[in-house]
Amino acid sequence: MVEGYDPSSRRASTPLASKAVESHCPTPVAADAQAQAMLESMLDPFILLAGVRDDDGHLIDLRYVEVNDAAVTYNNLSREQMVGARLLDLFPGQLDHGPLRQYFRTIETGEPTVLDDYAYGHEVLGEERRYDIRATRCGDGIALTWRDVTDRHRVAQALSHSERQYRLLADNSSDVIMLGTLEDGLTWVSPSVATVFGREPDEILGFAISSLVHPDDLPTLRRQATDAMETGEDRRYRYRVLCGDGTYRWVEALSHWLPRDGTSTQQRLIRLRDIDDQVHAELDLAASEEWFRLLAENSSDMVFLRDEDLTITWVSPSCESVLGVSVDEILGRSVNEFVPAEDVVAMGDQISQMHRTGSAMQYRIRVRSADGTYRWFSGNSRPLPGGIADGRQWVVSLSDIDEQVRAERDLAERERLYRLLAENSTDAIMLATGQDAECVWASPAAQGLLGWTPEELVGRVPADLIHPDDLADAEGTFAAAVESGDDLRQQYRVRCADGSFRWVEAAARLIPGTQPLELVVRLRDIDDQVRAQLLLGESERLYRLLAENVTDVILLAAADGRVLWVSSSAEPTLGWRPEELTGHLAVEFVHPDDRAQLANDIEVSDRSRRPVHQRYRWRRPDETYHWVEAIGRPVSDVGNGRAGRVVTLREVDAEVVAQQDLQDREERYRLLAENASEVVWEVRDDGTLTWISPSAEG
Repeated sequence: MVEGYDPSSRRASTPLASKAVESHCPTPVAADAQAQAMLESMLDPFILLAGVRDDDGHLIDLRYVEVNDAAVTYNNLSREQMVGARLLDLFPGQLDHGPLRQYFRTIETGEPTVLDDYAYGHEVLGEERRYDIRATRCGDGIALTWRDVTDRHRVAQALSHSERQYRLLADNSSDVIMLGTLEDGLTWVSPSVATVFGREPDEILGFAISSLVHPDDLPTLRRQATDAMETGEDRRYRYRVLCGDGTYRWVEALSHWLPRDGTSTQQRLIRLRDIDDQVHAELDLAASEEWFRLLAENSSDMVFLRDEDLTITWVSPSCESVLGVSVDEILGRSVNEFVPAEDVVAMGDQISQMHRTGSAMQYRIRVRSADGTYRWFSGNSRPLPGGIADGRQWVVSLSDIDEQVRAERDLAERERLYRLLAENSTDAIMLATGQDAECVWASPAAQGLLGWTPEELVGRVPADLIHPDDLADAEGTFAAAVESGDDLRQQYRVRCADGSFRWVEAAARLIPGTQPLELVVRLRDIDDQVRAQLLLGESERLYRLLAENVTDVILLAAADGRVLWVSSSAEPTLGWRPEELTGHLAVEFVHPDDRAQLANDIEVSDRSRRPVHQRYRWRRPDETYHWVEAIGRPVSDVGNGRAGRVVTLREVDAEVVAQQDLQDREERYRLLAENASEVVWEVRDDGTLTWISPSAEG
């Protein structure tokens, strides 16, 4: 429902219609010309329908007895076509898709038909419309009035789709559900009892439902409960329930006896719906016999009489709630005093024509409130039949549509802003429609991106623009998005006007509620980015190929020393397969006696940001250690923006053994020389003496 609109404000239409047609009901009351004119001035259609029964007395149809001008105009039929005709002859859909059966129930039970935002496919108008419907029993028929709220529904849907969903949930969560037996009382109560009646479920568990019912309603309730238990039929009835604050509220109860489950105990399911406001409204309406007062005080419309010079001679009391102005402040003043000057000028010709021809007029107009602001109203003016002694009188009905007009303007302004954004965005914006996503509009940025003018893109489908190698994937993604209703984001190549292709990122969003479907597509140029990524990927592939085909082991480690990647040469060189090293700390494979040196080397390298060259012993799978020569270099990014280091490992066992052997031999020769009787010395090529044995002293 639209914010600010209360369907209960139209409840007056039901008893009003009953009053206006009492000439067709069991107690006739003549309506004077002024009353008839007031009825004809109603913006809403009104009809009187008589029941049509078969030989067994069952209702099978309804026949038109009386209709007002609004009903004739709305249905696009003449009065002669409607009066006397059967409802199903004119509107056959009423039986299976309309509220006809609810009308039958109103005639049989006297319970009014109250339907809000009711969807019906109107046969004459040829489309589905939305209605607020009110019907009350009148003799063996009904007095029926309705209001076409399709525009209100559409505006509300466009502005607040989520609000309607939440409101629907709220409207359907107010019932109180109870389960109980005659022996144990209430055994389960839904949590909504706290909201509706101000009581926690635990407060009433174990009590009989009768303990909560108003004493005046107990005899009727007990009688109906006994009948329901004997017949096994569901029963619907009304009574007052005691709330937590000591007050009583009217509820509508639906009682259902559950089938026995093999025990002697039979459970009863009771659904209570809070109808306190509805009942009090019905009682207020039933107590009133002044239908003029009912119209004025219970309708959202404001009604007044004016003469030909626009002086107001009578106004309904609803002017106070609608405009904040009392009746005395309005009577005797000109209509023009409450209307902006520009609206008076704009409507001058229409009013003059209406006065000349005596025809009715519908319009939109602004009316000043007590606080000086103006509100939009939908107006209906028609002459009072026969006039009065001092000149012709006009009946004017005003219905407040201020929020609707503001919503329409907000929607138009938003559309203007979004179009302005689209036309000035560097991204190309396109509007597409139908299952084949045919382009129906494109922003000027499309020409800068693809070289196509917006006019050249209109009428094209994705197959005309997307690269053949990317088309199947794009169409599959689009079909999945249509089925799920989700937004889609995809990258593919698009044909430019010069025949070349550019990489774009396409983001598409379905416009809800459109048929055929419509979607907004945004194309962003990512050609340079994609090509750079492709070049980067090729470079990475080449470097990886080099790393995997050298005899040295290339190791990539995180800042904490955990191995992220190892070249395939690790297995022949170190004895470990790459996957056996990945994920482990490199220090786990270093000889314990070398780990302190490794930690010191890493600290020096990280501080200086320079490579470190060192030898360590590396453990193989057979628990033996082999010498490796390591060159570690810190790097700022080892992937995902993380710092780490690149390490090159080369096995140097043979080199270390050779160096050790050389040192051993040198030591042995030195010992021999120092202990020989002859004098031994070492001389450079230039004749410089560098060492002489101790025997030289002797």
